[in-house]
Amino acid sequence: MDHNDFFGVYNSENNEWTDGCITKLFKRARNNVSDKLKLLVVDGPIEPTWVENLNSVLDDNRKLCLGSGETL
Repeated sequence: MDHNDFFGVYNSENNEWTDGCITKLFKRARNNVSDKLKLLVVDGPIEPTWVENLNSVLDDNRKLCLGSGETL
């Protein structure tokens, strides 16, 4: 799985954002309105650059800031 498949990608030709698998999971957890704690567990080999990128896109309020301008 490459970086774009994991996080998502913005297509500048048609101004369209395509969610990656981690973005889809964050959105699914956000849309679940239950009061239960939600954990996202990623099991298996993870590219170190993915973790660095994920840490860099999370702001001080622990929100995921996507390239589309959307925050989760």
